[in-house]
Amino acid sequence: LNNIAEMYLAGKHYQKATETYNRIVQEATEADYAQEAQLKIIKIYTGQLKLYDRSIAECRNFFKKFPDRDRPSHVEFLLGKLAYLSGDYTGAVGELDSFCRKYPDSPQMNKAMMLAAISRMSEGNTQDAVERFREIIEKYPDSDMAAKSKFLTGYTRVSEQKYSDALEIFKQLIEQFPKSKYVRQARSFINRLDKVSK
Repeated sequence: LNNIAEMYLAGKHYQKATETYNRIVQEATEADYAQEAQLKIIKIYTGQLKLYDRSIAECRNFFKKFPDRDRPSHVEFLLGKLAYLSGDYTGAVGELDSFCRKYPDSPQMNKAMMLAAISRMSEGNTQDAVERFREIIEKYPDSDMAAKSKFLTGYTRVSEQKYSDALEIFKQLIEQFPKSKYVRQARSFINRLDKVSK
C-alpha cells in the first residue's frame, strides 16, 4: 500500500494518495507505520493541497489516534502555523504559545515565537506584537530573526504613525544588522519618513 501511495504522490494524484495513506492508518498492524502514514496525510494537505482546515483536522486526528505515543513536537508547531495560514490569528497564538511552553529547546522555537508575534500584529494588537519582537531580539540577538523583528517593529510604528520612533528603529537596524536583507527596505522607509518629517 505504501508503494501505491508513493506512486500516486509522485504522479500528483494527491486525493488518491491520501485515500491510500488512510487505508494504511486503518489497516497497519504496527503503530509506527500508521503514524508515518498519518504524518504523510498531514503533509499532503498542508504542502501540496494547501487545505489548511483539513490539515488541522488531520493533526487533531493524529493526537486522537496515537494518544499514548510521544507527540512529535513538529506536529504541534504545525497546528499553530496552520491556524496562522488559515487566518485564525488568536488560535495561532494559543497553539504557538503552548508549543513554546512545552518545547523550550525545540529548534522551531524561534519560528514559533515569530509566527505568534506576526499573528498579534495581524490582529492589530501592536503593543503585544512589539513586546514579542523585543523578546525575539533578546533571545536571538545576532540572528536574521532579530533583524526581521527589528524591521517589523519599525513597520508597526509606521502603521501607528509614530514616525520618529520608526525612523530611530530603522536606523538601529542598519547599524546593528548591516548585512541583513531588511536593510534595503529600512533605507527606503527612512527616505520616505525623512520627507514626511520635513
